[in-house]
This record gives sequence, structure tokens and C-alpha cells, in this order.
Amino acid sequence: MTDRLKAMPYTSELWKERYPRLVNILADEPAATKGNLVARNLSGGGRWDDVTKVARPYVTFENNHVAQDGVHLEAMPDAARLQADALANVPAFQPIPLTKIGLYPDQHRTTLPPT
Repeated sequence: MTDRLKAMPYTSELWKERYPRLVNILADEPAATKGNLVARNLSGGGRWDDVTKVARPYVTFENNHVAQDGVHLEAMPDAARLQADALANVPAFQPIPLTKIGLYPDQHRTTLPPT
């Protein structure tokens, strides 16, 4: 990873402005996994939080939910969703609006490809 970083102009003014934390990344514990955020995940059980003890101090966990008894995922052909009775048990859960994802007609795309 260090070679890949050095191949990029990460100390240039443009990169300093957009990615200010990269400028000194090799001087400050370069092998540490700093700045990682694990947020707003929903786990249906099993191992999901498999972060080593060495890396854990560098990771921030926010608003994750691990399903308990009575709160489980319902399998679907292409996705998973919470069963309706479980939604009340998941704080601030907002389902992904699947009907709003994908191609849609607008001023630039007046027709859709056949499905």
C-alpha cells in the first residue's frame, strides 16, 4: 500500500486540499488502520464485528444494530429485509427505497431500455 500511495501525488496542493490527512500519513503510524468508521449496519447475527484488538482503538462504531431474538431478517430472492414486526426494535431504521433505484425517464433519458 505504501508503494501505491507514493505513486500518487498525495503531497500536491490539490491533494492536500481534498485529502488533508494523507499529507503526513507515512509519518504517523503508517500501518495503523486510523480513521475507519463502521456505521449504520444491521446484522442478522453471526460474526460481523470481527475487528482485532490491535485495530479496535482506531475504529469508530456508530449506530450499528445486531438482531436479537424476535428481530430477524427475512430472505428475499435478491435482497434481505426486516420483517415488519421487527422494525420497531431497530432504532432509526429506514428501509432502502428499492422502487427509487435504477433508471428512470427524465429530460435526458426519454425512453428506457427493454426489461
